[in-house]
Amino acid sequence: MMKTIRLTTICALLLAAGACNRTGSQESATENREEAEPRNLLYGIDADNYRTETGEVASGETLGKILNGYGVSAVLVDRLDKASADVFPLRNIRAGHKYTVFIHEDSLNTPHLDYLAYETSNTDYVVFGFADDSVTIRKDEKPCTLRRMKKSAVINSSLWGAIMEQNLPYALAAEMEDIYQWTVDFFGIQKGDRFTVIYDERFIDDSVSV
Repeated sequence: MMKTIRLTTICALLLAAGACNRTGSQESATENREEAEPRNLLYGIDADNYRTETGEVASGETLGKILNGYGVSAVLVDRLDKASADVFPLRNIRAGHKYTVFIHEDSLNTPHLDYLAYETSNTDYVVFGFADDSVTIRKDEKPCTLRRMKKSAVINSSLWGAIMEQNLPYALAAEMEDIYQWTVDFFGIQKGDRFTVIYDERFIDDSVSV
């Protein structure tokens, strides 16, 4: 009986050791994956590998002029113009829109432009890439998060006015009228009436409502 107990104990210890090794291996693999994953993604690019600069397109400014300012040759700009024609024509660049450049420095501390990200809207952007005398173009959109919001308001003049006073999304009034047009008499709304609305709002970077 003593032998059986001792063998069982040894087997249990071996199993426990194996489990610990597996757990340790899994934790190590998880840590390695976390280390390998970029921690500061900006427009889908690991920004930790670059020096970034942000600006706005000036009135009358072209993408070619911006790129020339960062050392991109006229030949490469022309190549980009042709390559991007069916994706995002360079003539569609608009004044006031934001752009961000990604720059790396070589062993002689000479700066080189690798990417330029141009925001076509609050949510969408285009990334132009430059490497080894070649060009790439990629269209994408920023990741958004949804938040469930609940707001209440008192009507002083109109439904639109109450929504504006509470800084609610402008389109909310139109959506409310569209949804409840057969159940709510919006022309019968009076001063002092109250309403509560629950809606989903999209945010970029957890701060910018879109």
